[in-house]
Amino acid sequence: GNYRVRLTYAWKPGRPADFRIVTPSGELVKAYHEESQTFDPRLRPWYLGAKAHYERAGSAAAADIFWTAPFILNTSKNPGVAAALPFEGPEGDVYMMTFNFMLTKLSNFTASLRPSPNGVAFVLTEEGRIVGFPATEAYPTAEARLARIKELDNQMPQLDEVGLPALAQTKALWSEIHDRNNVTKRRIEVDGEPWRTIFEPYQLADGPPLWIGVAVPEEDFLAQVREQQRNILWVSGLALLGALLLAMWLARTYSRPLRRLAAESRRITQLDLTPGDPIQSHVLEAHELAETHESMRTALDSFSRYIPTGVVRELLKQGKAA
Repeated sequence: GNYRVRLTYAWKPGRPADFRIVTPSGELVKAYHEESQTFDPRLRPWYLGAKAHYERAGSAAAADIFWTAPFILNTSKNPGVAAALPFEGPEGDVYMMTFNFMLTKLSNFTASLRPSPNGVAFVLTEEGRIVGFPATEAYPTAEARLARIKELDNQMPQLDEVGLPALAQTKALWSEIHDRNNVTKRRIEVDGEPWRTIFEPYQLADGPPLWIGVAVPEEDFLAQVREQQRNILWVSGLALLGALLLAMWLARTYSRPLRRLAAESRRITQLDLTPGDPIQSHVLEAHELAETHESMRTALDSFSRYIPTGVVRELLKQGKAA
């Protein structure tokens, strides 16, 4: 949370470096000295870059911030990048100042990102070296990532050196990807599974850009689609089952009075005109048909009192009219 400030007096041989620990608001927390050894900041890339910006701009106020490529920091011995710029002191002297950022901190951030359940995010240099580690089982902690950098002789790893097959597969495409200098998307095969990758340059002042990369297996997206398909199938199945049950209920509601009417009709054709149980129905048409059927039975019952039943049965048997 605080700043560790180092003041090196390279023009005064033997003078130790002054260190200050200050808060972000500039309050002094601690002051101490350390031997500067053979460290000469004027040979460091941040100093040379900031000085070149100053000379080109003509004044400290007009100079832009200079961003370095990744290098090994002198004090922490960790890989980092520096943002340097000139500034003019109260007596008119021009100084070169740098803010160093350890790349292990950047990796702590990128390793915490999961754009999808199995996707990863990372940051690359122009040379294809990883300065922001992805989340990976091979190097899950800051200590493991730093140990890997030490194994590579304080070099940031290449795409195929972090134990992630998707990034190793991308290495063969890197020269084509970064030469385009814009957003680049690719579809790659990783152990027979399709992945989607996207790279976008991030320009740091007038220095070489960093590349922000994301790699995601297609299955992470298709899994959601398949889950939606399963949900749709479940809903459709339940709707179909409900429609089937409703259709069966409606069919029974319609067919029950119609079957009784058919039975009554067969009984009437045998001139069995004795009243039966009333046929009730909530279906309007079936109800009207039942009323009409009962009126017909009553009329035939009255008519049969004047004509011998046997004669009518014989005529019905022969299919002739009276």
